[in-house]
Amino acid sequence: MAANQGGKQNKRQVLESFLSLAARKKTLPSASEIAGEAGVSRRSIFRYFNDLDELTEEAYHYKLDQIREKFPEPDIPVKTDNIEEVITKYVNHLSDIYEFTASIRNLLSERGMPQEVRERIDSLKSQTLRKGLAEYFSIYLDKNDQESNFLYALESTLSPEAWDYLKGPCGLNIEQARQAWVEMLLKIFS
Repeated sequence: MAANQGGKQNKRQVLESFLSLAARKKTLPSASEIAGEAGVSRRSIFRYFNDLDELTEEAYHYKLDQIREKFPEPDIPVKTDNIEEVITKYVNHLSDIYEFTASIRNLLSERGMPQEVRERIDSLKSQTLRKGLAEYFSIYLDKNDQESNFLYALESTLSPEAWDYLKGPCGLNIEQARQAWVEMLLKIFS
């Protein structure tokens, strides 16, 4: 039992070291760098993960769990809630997550990551966002909206990439980017 606890602790340390190195270096770290940071042997890493692609994907899931703890989903609104407040709450929630995850998102989007891993992570991000939008805005969406491509359009509009675009090429600061999203959603849902 104690050995199993040590294994779980070491695996968590490897994941945290991977994320820490990735954030500092802005590139995917090597197995040797991860082992040195985690205080384990290089061989130990491959006891927990088949390869660095699997480690990268599991690190993403690990970070996602941290995000869910740090930024719990806002309460689902009721019809009587003020629509602007409802939208602002969700926009603030998403933008807080996007700001918190900016360094790992940038790293995971770099070209050095295998296409297959990137596609699995992108698919997971997409499903997570679409599900959250469908649940949170369910009282404002009719059955047609939920079964059509409307949610996909809403998802692409509120994606991390759209957030990065507003803050990057558009040159908006966080508050301006939030306001742009609020104004757009008010036009959609009013």
